[in-house]
Amino acid sequence: MPPPLTAEQIATFGATMRRRAADDARRLRERRDAAWGVAREAADLLRARYGATRVLVFGSLADGAHFSAHSDIDLAARGLAPSDHYAALGRLSALSPDFEFDLVDLDTCPAELLGAILAERIDGSMPSGANWHQELLQQMSAELPGVRPAVISRALAAELAAALHYACPSLSLFGCGHSPEDAMARFESDDVLLPKARHLKRRLNRLVSSVKEAA
Repeated sequence: MPPPLTAEQIATFGATMRRRAADDARRLRERRDAAWGVAREAADLLRARYGATRVLVFGSLADGAHFSAHSDIDLAARGLAPSDHYAALGRLSALSPDFEFDLVDLDTCPAELLGAILAERIDGSMPSGANWHQELLQQMSAELPGVRPAVISRALAAELAAALHYACPSLSLFGCGHSPEDAMARFESDDVLLPKARHLKRRLNRLVSSVKEAA
């Protein structure tokens, strides 16, 4: 059995661990600062080359608390032509070898993804867990005084949440474990639910202009 550490050895070990933690924190701050710089460059590129009218940062970079050494850069853009999506993503990926990109089209993304982005950027938090879709609807039905109005009524939120739970308790408003085409075909055949889901998307779209852009 090795001899016990001396008080001096324990103090040295503690100092070394604190120094390493401080170094890790400094490197993470530097990486996040660099990521913001690349995100602003990406926003400029999307506007100048692809006609984006609005570019938002979301995810761990915007949140900050969950940013890590492996975080990518999540961008959501409005005004992109659908045919330009993959070309734009390719150009973004070439901006820096240190960061990967996710690019969301605000004009075509599902309502729950748009709601999640806005909940994160405006409300400062979004639900998590197996029932996050239903909880997000409830969150969007609540007014945040001084921040935003209620996006939809509590009655509509409850109706959509109930429809989600009945049809597909663990997945999304426009996806249910099937292909997006199958999911949309199902909802397009529902003359009651689809207009209400589209109403939610329209109300969410009105909030996009209140979110600070990437640059």
